[in-house]
Amino acid sequence: MRNLLFDLHLLPSTKFDRAVISIGNLSFGGTGKTPHIEYVIRLLQPTFSLATLSRGYGRKSKGFILASKRSNVKYIGDEPMQFLKNSMESR
Repeated sequence: MRNLLFDLHLLPSTKFDRAVISIGNLSFGGTGKTPHIEYVIRLLQPTFSLATLSRGYGRKSKGFILASKRSNVKYIGDEPMQFLKNSMESR
């Protein structure tokens, strides 16, 4: 039903000038999204410039935050911190 609403332009959609890979579903934790995202990052990072957007489960802040070497897990969340740390180690 949801896809039909997008097809009929009753729900808004956004087009991007870059490729987007969305990894997620309607389930909450425990479905293997985080390891899958890390696999995709490791697979694509040598060839492409990547950005990972995450809600940052468990974080204490709001809005968009660009993670950096000085980021705090409480500020960006545990999974974004894990993605950042692992991607920096693989460089």
